[in-house]
Amino acid sequence: RSSAGSIGLMQINRHVWRGLYDVERLADDIAYNARAGNEILVHYLVDYAIRRKEHEVRGDLDDLARATYAVYNGGPAHLRRYREAATRAPLKAIDEAFWHKYQALRAEGAAAVRSCYGR
Repeated sequence: RSSAGSIGLMQINRHVWRGLYDVERLADDIAYNARAGNEILVHYLVDYAIRRKEHEVRGDLDDLARATYAVYNGGPAHLRRYREAATRAPLKAIDEAFWHKYQALRAEGAAAVRSCYGR
């Protein structure tokens, strides 16, 4: 459980999603948490990143992933934060960490996941 109230594998915020998902299952059922997190990611991808054409701003399809992650991490108001100069340093660091992991996964495939565990 995070200090912000996020729980489980996908760190789903129990305060934000309590009306749509069973909070106890999010905390105790890894598969349920993973499915819920996937549904939330798809929602943010389709309803925010794609609908607001984030991939067209700089002409980079990968910006859909960056925008989706920023929204997943900080909420819909954070859609553009990965590309805004005024974004606070701690949030930039979060977005950069995601971006490096995303690039590694694109380059190395599933083997890149090992680096998340220090191997």
